[in-house]
Amino acid sequence: MLETSARLLRLLSLLQTPRDWTGTELAERLGVSARTAVRTPGGGRFTPRPLPSDDLAGWVSQRVAFAGWRYRARVRVLAPAATVLERIGPYVGTVTAVDDESSVLDTGSDSLETLAVYLGLLGYEFRVESPAELVGHVRELADRYQRATPLTGSVPDRRGNLNR
Repeated sequence: MLETSARLLRLLSLLQTPRDWTGTELAERLGVSARTAVRTPGGGRFTPRPLPSDDLAGWVSQRVAFAGWRYRARVRVLAPAATVLERIGPYVGTVTAVDDESSVLDTGSDSLETLAVYLGLLGYEFRVESPAELVGHVRELADRYQRATPLTGSVPDRRGNLNR
């Protein structure tokens, strides 16, 4: 994965170069086989284009993280985007503001169970938009937590105060 990240950074640096590259020249500069270069009649050219982001390191780390996930999820979080961003790093996913009181988190994990746990740890109310299979895992976890708590008597809250 590190090698892929290094190639991506080299490609991004080449995008800033104001000249055309043949496919073979580009493959050589990226350290890949010339066989990966597109063979088009007349020797196809690579034309530089604008960079995808001002924060290239963040862009690369996010792309690398997203590529490694088996499952991806889209979740509406009932908290402002800025507040959600304070709780997570860029490697967790992307947060997009919906309005002043909610945002959308695009994230992922290698398992739906782990994703359900992480969403619970986020600390905000949320609604699963996709995938549908994640809903079942969130409900199962909620049921398990509910069964783990006493139904009668005094129950301390998070601060240790007794509720009656």
